[in-house]
Amino acid sequence: MLRLTNTRTGRKETFHPAVPGLVRMYVCGPTVYDDCHIGHGRSFVVFDVLKRYLTLLGNHVCHVQNFTDIDERIADKARELGEDPFALSTRYITSYHTDMDWLGVVRASFYPRTSEHIDDCVELAQRLTTSGHSYAVDGDVFLARSATTGLTDLTRQSLEQVLCGTAQPINPHKRDPLDFAIWKGGADWGVSWSSPWGRGHPGWHTECAAMACAYLGPSLDLHGGGMDLIYPHHDSEGKIAEAASGVPFSSCWLHNGFVTMDSVKMSKSRGNFVSLRELRSGGWHDQVVDPSALRLLLLSTTYRSTVAFTAVGLALATRQLDRVRAAWQRLAAPAGITGPQDGVICALTPGFLTALDADLDSGQAIRVLLEVSSLVLEAPTLGPAAHEAARGLLQEAGQILGLALAAGGAIPAPPVPPPPAGTLLGRRPLAQRLAPDTDGAQGKPQVAQP
Repeated sequence: MLRLTNTRTGRKETFHPAVPGLVRMYVCGPTVYDDCHIGHGRSFVVFDVLKRYLTLLGNHVCHVQNFTDIDERIADKARELGEDPFALSTRYITSYHTDMDWLGVVRASFYPRTSEHIDDCVELAQRLTTSGHSYAVDGDVFLARSATTGLTDLTRQSLEQVLCGTAQPINPHKRDPLDFAIWKGGADWGVSWSSPWGRGHPGWHTECAAMACAYLGPSLDLHGGGMDLIYPHHDSEGKIAEAASGVPFSSCWLHNGFVTMDSVKMSKSRGNFVSLRELRSGGWHDQVVDPSALRLLLLSTTYRSTVAFTAVGLALATRQLDRVRAAWQRLAAPAGITGPQDGVICALTPGFLTALDADLDSGQAIRVLLEVSSLVLEAPTLGPAAHEAARGLLQEAGQILGLALAAGGAIPAPPVPPPPAGTLLGRRPLAQRLAPDTDGAQGKPQVAQP
């Protein structure tokens, strides 16, 4: 049974989707004002592996990942380049797909953009104002912290602890320092939409709540992203959705750790980053990186731990990948007579899936993979049982971890089972999704276009 660390409770919990055979998963996507770096890639690879494993377990994963295409950084860069902000964001969305296809990340079912969901954001803000959860001041709309008791709390901290971590100046319009904007009045970035409170744009937290509910309904099985999104983004997003729907937003919240470079978190604002474009085009140390080797490096620890990106680490991952590929090549030959390593190989192979069941421990799963690969290469002969066990393990590892088992080959993906009969996947009007006594997952399946 798969167990995952739920950020909301801080405990490892057995993962059970609400509808057997269907997993509704929302993962926060990038703000598209620049190319993705390795830190972004780590997050998307982690949730790619989770999706691959859930799929192999027989689930249809409806995976929604957004693009934030309304942001001050987008507007500033577009102004600097003399480019339309939406043309700029579209260009970086195209770059994102190129990067992720190279990295072997299976495409999401749906990729909503914030700019396509303004009406849903306004609908959410109106619902919360009508219900008394929010209040409007001079064109801004704030969610009142005092009205969110009992809703999503991912911080598990006291008010004093949260306030100590708040670096932003407090808006004088707020009734409480921890109230937050769900609609922002004005057109500071030159981009705005009409609303009952005047022209403006949605708050960041509102955007994801609206898109998640519009595609997946008010209750998700799993919501994910990087640890830097826990507070305030995901905590606030959960409060918005639950205040609007009256039901728990996500059964499980999952967050991955950072990638460091020179012992500091990789970040564009700090300038210590390497883009995926550089890695795939030969712009980093004049070498084109094998995407499977990069995946091995990014998965070399548990998803909640930090990964250090170094040239030495990538070189080690490349050698490890070569060893796995050599073992796969040897396993292409038929089995022979039973050898001295057979019993050890057969005993080790179940440990791969056992590691993944234990909070998606990809680091331990990779250690099992490497040990079995070494035994395959060292064994003078492999009997039928060991040959079958080792070959099955490497094939599973390729599909779940996303590794091309032949140099230059494609990264494989597990076959996708159909959704359960009668499930509706795809965008529906938010008012319909949030209507009481309805299940946002029911209806006829739809096919997403990337």
